[in-house]
Amino acid sequence: MATCVFFGHSHMPTEPYTDKLTSILTDLIENKGVTEFYCGDRGQFDIFCAQTVHSLKTKYPFIEMIMVLSYYPKPDFYLPSFYDESVYLLTEKTPMRFAISKTNRLMAKLADYVVCGILLDSGGAYQAVKCAIANKKPVYNVTDRQIK
Repeated sequence: MATCVFFGHSHMPTEPYTDKLTSILTDLIENKGVTEFYCGDRGQFDIFCAQTVHSLKTKYPFIEMIMVLSYYPKPDFYLPSFYDESVYLLTEKTPMRFAISKTNRLMAKLADYVVCGILLDSGGAYQAVKCAIANKKPVYNVTDRQIK
């Protein structure tokens, strides 16, 4: 069982990357043994990835889409329908302004594969991907942009 995480800019067009994302995910499932996919729920790229994984469940019913929470869930938390479950990874108290970046760094270290939507050489998603690269994780960018 292998894992994949998603990192991408919160505001980016996703429609041009539908076929590329589906192709990458299919390869990860069929050839790399990925069965668990992890992402947040903060922006367009996260929702795009979660919905795409959810749609692939018709062909691959054994895969799971897990929502990674950067903040401890409030009592009124509800899980969007395209996620199978949620997980909170932080084990120590973290100020809210650092919670997302700390969660992303942790995911970048724990995952076997990273799929990203990076258009700019800046921002939290870019930093998370840089962390994954530093940890020698295979990174697939749906935009085909080289990550420096």
